[in-house]
Amino acid sequence: FTATADGPGFKQVKAEVSVHGNELKIRFDVAGGATEFDGKADGMGGSAAGTYTQAGQSSPLTLVKQSSGGD
Repeated sequence: FTATADGPGFKQVKAEVSVHGNELKIRFDVAGGATEFDGKADGMGGSAAGTYTQAGQSSPLTLVKQSSGGD
């Protein structure tokens, strides 16, 4: 599926999201090179831990689900 995302140096860019089992891949459509997140979701669906890569630099990253109530 697709989404939009904000990140270091970009705002509201299109992102392609794929999920296979607990594996999550997000590819961002930004100029200047591949920007992506590759990770694995926890068993509860509350977070995904993996690697964020932008402009050839990689860092560990954990995505955490936030409540939709605006807390």
